[in-house]
Amino acid sequence: MSCGRTWGDAALLRQVIAAFLERAPSTLAELRDAAARGDTPAVLAAAHAMKGTSATLGARALSERCAELERLARAGSLPDVVAQAAAIEACYVAVDRALRTEVGDAGV
Repeated sequence: MSCGRTWGDAALLRQVIAAFLERAPSTLAELRDAAARGDTPAVLAAAHAMKGTSATLGARALSERCAELERLARAGSLPDVVAQAAAIEACYVAVDRALRTEVGDAGV
């Protein structure tokens, strides 16, 4: 995953990554909690937010998992929604690591 190829301004890229890394843990918690309680609108909102920014940053696998979660939530498949939410959290760990490496600062 290399973000630098599509961004002309390194400072802007760092800001976008920092904002994503700051918001992601709470978005993931919202996603997990919403999935556990079967709150489809909240699942859709959290998955959509995560899908968009992860796609923008080049984290395709995470974005695709979020898109699949949206599909599952719309279909009303609660057990699959819960499982996919857990898979998204696991996938995010690698994205977090890669983005921190991309900006060269584990303290972002």
